[in-house]
Amino acid sequence: MAQLYSPRELATLMQGQLHGQCPEDIFISFLLTDSRRISFAGSSVFFALKIAKNDGHRFVRELLQ
Repeated sequence: MAQLYSPRELATLMQGQLHGQCPEDIFISFLLTDSRRISFAGSSVFFALKIAKNDGHRFVRELLQ
């Protein structure tokens, strides 16, 4: 069974902050760095990483459409 995280839990785990309003009934079960692997957009978080071979930020606009 997949682990479910609330956006608040993810922010805490990554020592980050939430900005703006976020419903408490949203749960994330997929943490991805490859935009081609997103099959459940409503329960996924995509991390746009910049590495020597590629820059994940190039794919963010396409994912939001």
